[in-house]
Amino acid sequence: GGLQDCGVRAGQRVCVIGVGGQGHYAIQIAKAMGAQVYALDIDPAKVALARDLGADGAFTTSDASCVEELTALELDVVIVTAPSHQAHQLALAVVSFGGKISLCAVPEGETPLSMIARIFKGVTYVSQGVATRLQLKEVLEMAAAGAIKSHVETRPLRAAPEAIAQLREREIVGRVVFVPEA
Repeated sequence: GGLQDCGVRAGQRVCVIGVGGQGHYAIQIAKAMGAQVYALDIDPAKVALARDLGADGAFTTSDASCVEELTALELDVVIVTAPSHQAHQLALAVVSFGGKISLCAVPEGETPLSMIARIFKGVTYVSQGVATRLQLKEVLEMAAAGAIKSHVETRPLRAAPEAIAQLREREIVGRVVFVPEA
């Protein structure tokens, strides 16, 4: 939904900040829409996943030159799927003048969003809570056609508490599916 709500179209430059459950889908959907896609994550394993999924460029946040390199790309849209204040600040730093930031993940507490950047940089913030039924149908059709794939780990149902803790700590790449034991 966030990509469509931002009006992403072929040839635009999109950055996905956070290559987790939502982010790994956003990369693939943006590529299917014809965008040039760049990814940014704190975890090198998730950066590697972004490259495997076809990102045109992928960076770790520890890379000192990532902000400069992403800013130079004149990004049209930045999709934030990481629930952190730092991710929101990075989005504002790398989006181009007149660009759009889709807020698909919200961290705890207040995230300061700069009104100065909104006014003088012309940034548009787009909130994304839930996709519409039509958007979900389109994504399912893309998956059925093989255009997007899920990066999934399976775990026994008894491992749910541990896996949920790992999800909270952002230690899992992609999604987790729990399988009942026989």
